[in-house]
Amino acid sequence: MKALSLWQPWASLLVAGRKRCETRSWPIRHRGPLLIHAAGYWSADLEALCRTEPFRSALEAMGVAFGYAPGPNAKVARPALPFGMIVGRVNVIGCHPTDRTRVEETYGLAWSWTDGEDTLLIPPLEAEFGDYSPGRFAFLTRDPVRFHTRIPFRGRQGLFDVPDDLAPEVLADAG
Repeated sequence: MKALSLWQPWASLLVAGRKRCETRSWPIRHRGPLLIHAAGYWSADLEALCRTEPFRSALEAMGVAFGYAPGPNAKVARPALPFGMIVGRVNVIGCHPTDRTRVEETYGLAWSWTDGEDTLLIPPLEAEFGDYSPGRFAFLTRDPVRFHTRIPFRGRQGLFDVPDDLAPEVLADAG
């Protein structure tokens, strides 16, 4: 099965359905199930980001505690988020250039195409959780599943394959 590594907090936000689009500098052709891997990377900047709005409220609503678990660097604390693990899955249903994306203040859903145009409409909160600058791409997802049993795994850049036999009891419903 295909997988994609994301830094935290974006990995957890995506599999919890708080974030519906993943933005990258490259397009994706893959459609269908995609495992989400939470990378092991952590920094003081990411720590600060998690404490700012809207990230803090979204994480707290997901049950993420801001009591800290030890990090790989003792000088940089991290919230109780999983790292170095496959944390869930989403279904990729499309890829849209960010050049044709517009934030719609009154739009309540995560995204929509306008009638007769190739414009992606996103609400302000979605815009806060991604990089929608020109020249990038938004991977449109739905059906997020946050795994209760996370799978330790080493991530990679770009899309990568995860063996189906890695944890069949967890991945069984991911296909």
